[in-house]
Amino acid sequence: MKKNLYTAIIALSALAISCKKDNGANKTAQTGSAKISYFAQAKTINGAKSSLKLNDVIDSSAISPPVTWSSATIFIDQISFNGVTGNNTVDSTITVQKKVDMLSANPYVGDIQLPVGSYNNVKSRLLMRKSQHSDLTFELSGTFVNTKGVVTSLYIGNSDLFNVNLNVNNVAVEKGSTYNMVFNFELNKVLAGITIQQLENAYKDPNRVNAVYISSSVSVDLYNKIKSNWENLSSVYITKDGKQL
Repeated sequence: MKKNLYTAIIALSALAISCKKDNGANKTAQTGSAKISYFAQAKTINGAKSSLKLNDVIDSSAISPPVTWSSATIFIDQISFNGVTGNNTVDSTITVQKKVDMLSANPYVGDIQLPVGSYNNVKSRLLMRKSQHSDLTFELSGTFVNTKGVVTSLYIGNSDLFNVNLNVNNVAVEKGSTYNMVFNFELNKVLAGITIQQLENAYKDPNRVNAVYISSSVSVDLYNKIKSNWENLSSVYITKDGKQL
């Protein structure tokens, strides 16, 4: 009887030690941090958003032309992540000061390290501005076909500050997983509300043939319209191990 009781006590002690080890392992697994990589890409189908053609019944001079974009860069000063995990608010901002080619295969911006945990009320931010050197907030180049069927170059330069701060789906940040925060800029909305006729009447670069130039100093009315459009053409989503959340 005593031998059986002694054996039972040893077994219970071993089980208790095992449980403590498991709890310690779980606690360790839920601490630490994980990296979220930020990207800023152009979301566009070049020259394919409008199904209207110049010989349609609709007056083609009164519609926005489809543009084939050849270059699209932005200068990003800061990236930020804000979210609530448990009773804590995590607000992390990193200065990157980087010019990003949104049409490249890898429009990488920078990384933010976050404590592991489940986050809700998530917001993600890009702060864009003109650099201290010569990089503008955003520069876009492409071509469109005017009402006479002539391929015309288009350049848009902007030096204003833009703060893109968007809601993101809830995310559980875990060690060992790969996270990407992807900002999309829908370039096909850049010229929303601007007609081919207005572009044809805009400022022309005197040093180039058939080249429309839009900035804060020339074609100001179109510049202001594009500036307004820029406020409403971005979106963001997050991926975990390649799967969009």
